[in-house]
Amino acid sequence: MARTIAALDPLTGARTLLVEVHGQLASPARSVVLAFEQRLFSNHVRVGLLVTPSKTLVVRDTLSSMQFSENKYEVHEVQTVDLLAGARIASPPEQSEEAFTRQVVQLLEAVGSSWYSFLHPSAVTAMVPDVVGNLVQANLEVWDGLLERDDAAE
Repeated sequence: MARTIAALDPLTGARTLLVEVHGQLASPARSVVLAFEQRLFSNHVRVGLLVTPSKTLVVRDTLSSMQFSENKYEVHEVQTVDLLAGARIASPPEQSEEAFTRQVVQLLEAVGSSWYSFLHPSAVTAMVPDVVGNLVQANLEVWDGLLERDDAAE
């Protein structure tokens, strides 16, 4: 089962970054990426991470349209093992979904605390400024399953 992590703005409680952890997928299929883009759009979140044990996709809304069907997304791929290594987290990724999610949370916390110390050089272009900026001082919310359209952020 996939899990969701959201970075919440500490002042407003608004979701500013969505992270989906798919510990059992080798690589996200196009249908998974498209569904993630739809969740970003529906929840008014501009940037997100789709994380599998082998790949992490940084998905950024280009804000090219107010209609999802006409909107465009930039997608950058980073190796998950590189991200974990940069944050000094054991690699390869843990096999259980729960353990892998904990590793992703540790990664997000490390990058949010000091991105220049913990962000792997291969990810800088993809994750600065949007991902890093949304992690700084953010509160992380973690839950089982994927974000539903009516899930409130509080």
